[in-house]
Amino acid sequence: MKLIEFLGLPGSGKTTLVPFINSVMAKNGHTVFNRQDVRLLHVCGGYKKFRIVQKLPSFFTKALVKVFFKLNHTESFYTEKFIEKYPDLVAYVLKTSAKNGVNEKVRKNSIRWFLSLGAIYELAQEIMPSNAYLLLDEGFCQKVLNLFVSVHKDPNLDKVKKYLEMIPQPDTILFIQTDPTLAFDRMKVRGRAIKRLFNASDDELKTFLVNAKISMDFVTQHLGSSLSRLVILDNTQEFVSGKDTISRKLNDSFSTHPVVS
Repeated sequence: MKLIEFLGLPGSGKTTLVPFINSVMAKNGHTVFNRQDVRLLHVCGGYKKFRIVQKLPSFFTKALVKVFFKLNHTESFYTEKFIEKYPDLVAYVLKTSAKNGVNEKVRKNSIRWFLSLGAIYELAQEIMPSNAYLLLDEGFCQKVLNLFVSVHKDPNLDKVKKYLEMIPQPDTILFIQTDPTLAFDRMKVRGRAIKRLFNASDDELKTFLVNAKISMDFVTQHLGSSLSRLVILDNTQEFVSGKDTISRKLNDSFSTHPVVS
């Protein structure tokens, strides 16, 4: 299994791009799974049945996955496997989340989401074909925003570096470059997807986005040399000119060239 992670500010277009990235890579002969696909593959018990069930309406497959995961306690089982495999990482996340200035409810949700991500990663490693790609729009790198970015102070990049050295290393990062001002405007229109920012003032939101941009740039710089591919997509230009440019970058990146800039 090969791991692809999106990286970008809130409002940069990660979620919008996921189905498009899937379709482009599928046309080029690559097998790509998202989180829901991994769950469904597990429920189906094999790739052939998965391909058949995958054609059914999404509401049916989502209900099927939800029922089976609850009955079989699948996520709990693979969460425990992730904790056993990465005890230092989990301990560091627990410690860091306790000091990031959020209330207890938000902190617990953040930890739950992180452990759920770990469970999916462990499950994917076990059941996905070795040459397939796991595409995460909210992966381990993106979790830097939840753990280390604040509306009150500059990000501690030493802590970010320590975290990055402990996480499962992605093979590819799809980095969406976005100006904080553009991200701010989009969040004002579409709403604030990050719950701890719901009650933040406009000035606090702007501070958060600037700090997030600093952190995102640091992640790409720190991991850049170890990645198989770093695909940089410019939200302010390429998204406006259409998706042809993005398709060409993906085609070039996943054929012969290791880095696209």
